Amino acid sequence: MATCTDWPSRDWYVPPVTTCTDWQSKEWTEAAGGLGHAMGSDSQSASELSGVSCEESPSSDLQARSDAATERCLRRRIDAGDKRAILFLAQLYFDRGDYESARPLFASIAAENVFAQYQLGVMLFEGLGFEQDLERGFRLMLMVALSVPKTAEQKEAIHRAQYNIARAYFMGYGVHSSEDDGRRWLDRAVDGGSRLGSARAQTMLAMLLARSDTRDLPKSFFWHSEATGNGSLESQGALGVMYLYGLGVRRDLVAARFCLSQAARRGNIYATAQLALLYYRHHFYRHAARFSAHLAHYGAADVDQLARQSGCLARYVRRGLAIGCYLLSRCLLRGQGCLAVDEGAARRLGARAVELDPAATAWVEQLTMHGSWLQSPGL
Repeated sequence: MATCTDWPSRDWYVPPVTTCTDWQSKEWTEAAGGLGHAMGSDSQSASELSGVSCEESPSSDLQARSDAATERCLRRRIDAGDKRAILFLAQLYFDRGDYESARPLFASIAAENVFAQYQLGVMLFEGLGFEQDLERGFRLMLMVALSVPKTAEQKEAIHRAQYNIARAYFMGYGVHSSEDDGRRWLDRAVDGGSRLGSARAQTMLAMLLARSDTRDLPKSFFWHSEATGNGSLESQGALGVMYLYGLGVRRDLVAARFCLSQAARRGNIYATAQLALLYYRHHFYRHAARFSAHLAHYGAADVDQLARQSGCLARYVRRGLAIGCYLLSRCLLRGQGCLAVDEGAARRLGARAVELDPAATAWVEQLTMHGSWLQSPGL
């Protein structure tokens, strides 16, 4: 069953928090840096997070050391009885993709450590070091989601687990599909909009409230605002769109440009397209051509990778690329934005836009030729 928001299945979990920052899986870490945009990765090496301090290897020097040096130091701490070092060493193996080595270490402390339980749940869901077992993965994640937090870091990890439980219900992963149960867990994961709530849960709730059968755009705007404050790239782009078209909030072009610019700088493809369209509609053709040209570098084959790198939905990536290709084709056709007229290139870009998303191409054509900003593309 598709979720209410069509999140990609390979990216449905959020790695847990082990100290004050997020651990990220190796796949996520590599993807986040792929485009060189400002989003970056929140992950740090095991040596950075462990706070290891050995006479031979002071913690201030560990950042520059190799994984092998970090591993040796962590093993010395394990031998000295430091159970926390077991978690960091397991995560080091996990980040390397050495799931066979990570699994027994996580398992050895899972009974008393919610972060280890969380990662084992992830590994079972994804088939990393285990044969994929959605039901066991769901049960482990549920144990974390029902845990009583003792620290702020544990509370944040628990809210992320609650978000994953919500997604499991929406998608039928390891449990019967139930949108009602998914919504209940989503409400727990957002934690009333607090900083410790899951930003992805807040984004997902905002998108749910923008859906036609559950629409409440003012509440959707509120949750996108909360998620943006917690670092959600996708919600930041959505806020810009809501300001641009007056969806759930009074139309504000200044706020729209700010949100879209920030999201575009962090690699949000759909926000980049909407920013290019904003510039085009207000006759800033050079800016429109520059942002559109950036999008036109990509094609249909790049959609999935861009979705992983930006954390945005593939359908919005596809839609953004289509809008960018169409706007650049129009600039080339009319010689706008200091571009020389090139009808051949314009036709090729127009055809690529239609290939990427025919509906989005038809919409932006209507809008740029004789449309109104009241014609919203939807969220």
